[in-house]
Amino acid sequence: MVDVDEHIPLLDTDEKWLFEILFSLLVNAQKFTQEGSVTLSARQRSKDKIEIIVADTGIGIPAEDLPNMYQPCVQLQQNSGGSSHACCLALTRWLQVRG
Repeated sequence: MVDVDEHIPLLDTDEKWLFEILFSLLVNAQKFTQEGSVTLSARQRSKDKIEIIVADTGIGIPAEDLPNMYQPCVQLQQNSGGSSHACCLALTRWLQVRG
């Protein structure tokens, strides 16, 4: 599902870089959402800030792994289905701090 405010101005950013980040987050969300939904939403938070959120109803990240989720490419524990979370969220954290 996509929920993007139609009044968001054009972004002055590297399109390829933004695409890679969003694509990675969406693929990861879809991979771990067997039932439910994955949503991409975007809203203008202030004159110079846009908030982009990828949300899902998937299995989530175990509480004990949360402190590691912004480390560069941390492989988190396997879930009950035998697959594991590969969290490469350091770039998204950098974007949040930089913004």
